[in-house]
Amino acid sequence: ERDAFEAQIDAAIAAFTTESIASLRGASIRDVRPLFVVGMPRSGTTLIEQILAAHPQAHGCGELTGVVGIADDIPHLGGLRWPQDAARVDADWLRARAQDYLDIAARGAPADALRLIDKQPYNFLHIGLIAMLFADARIVWCRRDPRDIALSIFSESFAPSATYATDLDDIAFVIAQQERLMRHWQSVSPLPIVEMPYESVVTDIDA
Repeated sequence: ERDAFEAQIDAAIAAFTTESIASLRGASIRDVRPLFVVGMPRSGTTLIEQILAAHPQAHGCGELTGVVGIADDIPHLGGLRWPQDAARVDADWLRARAQDYLDIAARGAPADALRLIDKQPYNFLHIGLIAMLFADARIVWCRRDPRDIALSIFSESFAPSATYATDLDDIAFVIAQQERLMRHWQSVSPLPIVEMPYESVVTDIDA
């Protein structure tokens, strides 16, 4: 449903400005470990996670559902709208959920791990929320030629919830909306966002 998805992107852009994000970060946890690899599916998120996780002080967590779950749960807190009512979310609730997320992400990780890598692609929708949860998180945005992303998604069997994945025009629409939102996050987010072009990575992995 293109109108609904575009409205979701519009709501995030309207709710999270430079000023509003700064005011919403009072509950954020200071922890340098969270690292989020985001982008469209088939853009190289798994490859980047595996390269990073090869470092002895990093741990690959796979595609965690924690951040998406927090966003989904907020509307059940007294009828709040997300993200429109971000300023009304209880700070203690946010801190508790952030700690729960970290506890799950650290399962199986070495005790001295300095990075916990979450490669849930759709976290690109929730970078504003990530900034509210984790003061020192890092974001890696995987990018790839849209034609390659579209062909790869179209050729794969995705979950039924990914209704866009069976139509090339819908895939192109989602890719464009994802880029629109990521450009917004780059302009307002206090978290570092590193662009990782797939083609450059596979051409020269060492670099």
